[in-house]
Amino acid sequence: MKKKDGLQTSRPAYILAADGKSALEKCALCRMCELVCSMRHFDVSNPCRSCITVVYDGKGKVKPQVCIQCPTHPCVSACPKGALGQDPVTRIYVVDTDKCDGCRGLQTPLCMEACPVPGALKLSPEHKLLKCDLCGGEPICIKTCYAGVLRMVDRKEGTQTTFKGVKTLSKETR
Repeated sequence: MKKKDGLQTSRPAYILAADGKSALEKCALCRMCELVCSMRHFDVSNPCRSCITVVYDGKGKVKPQVCIQCPTHPCVSACPKGALGQDPVTRIYVVDTDKCDGCRGLQTPLCMEACPVPGALKLSPEHKLLKCDLCGGEPICIKTCYAGVLRMVDRKEGTQTTFKGVKTLSKETR
């Protein structure tokens, strides 16, 4: 993951989201999103190094587990090393892998305990946090998903907007 200095606290402009129930039903479970993510970030095709995980519940439901760039970002405040913060240019919450030690000595890192999205954060084999950084604003998983399940969603605070046809919640409905 790329390291950035000068962290801010305003909300990110975009999040990665599954494009509605019908798109999730279209997911072929190819897991190509996982493979291209690990290739982009680590030059190896290995789902253990992916920042997105596709989960099948065995009952016909598929869900990509990925950081949704929470408006309250509880992982940031939970990190004792200050390894999580916002990129000043992209406004995407990223991991400073030089600072992250995966909360060595704890069974589960504090950021993972604080995260409201199960499976959105995970540890690499080197015990560093893996968290979606939206590929700096151009997620490779979206370009690779032939079923069109994943989309970038504009999250302008307090407004209902669309990006590639996906609606976000307005401030009143959150």
